[in-house]
Amino acid sequence: KEGKEGKEGKEGKEGKEDSIIYNLSYKKFDIQGNIYLIEALKGIMQDNEPNIIIMNKVKASITYLNNEKLLISSKNAIFNNKSFETRFFDGVELRYQDQKLTSDSLDFLFDKNIAIFKDNVRYENLNTKMFSDKITINLLTKEIEITSKNNSDKVRIEKK
Repeated sequence: KEGKEGKEGKEGKEGKEDSIIYNLSYKKFDIQGNIYLIEALKGIMQDNEPNIIIMNKVKASITYLNNEKLLISSKNAIFNNKSFETRFFDGVELRYQDQKLTSDSLDFLFDKNIAIFKDNVRYENLNTKMFSDKITINLLTKEIEITSKNNSDKVRIEKK
């Protein structure tokens, strides 16, 4: 845990105080030695759930052993500082090499090395655009599973 600066108190439920933290960052290594870093301009820790941090203006990255970097950003996230599970929402964007993924939300399951993009998912690379309801990425193998919530809905792919 790094970067706890500018703490203030705010009244929460049942008269307890929530803590506001500015410029916070957390770093963790996965089983293969890749580095996961998450940073936020502001975080709110609730006294009744001390492991949960509501984050604003969030940036995260995974730096692989070969120095490739995967970048994630969103306006907001709910972060568990014990398990590192993170739900990114509001303007979610992932960039990896020449690829870009955007969605309404992203569930990052650190212990399973899985990222699940949901709702209004758009994928773009140099020559392809794709639209779907859900994309699941294995962050170790980089395998992608593209699905639709409703089996009658189709995944749409366009050539640029």
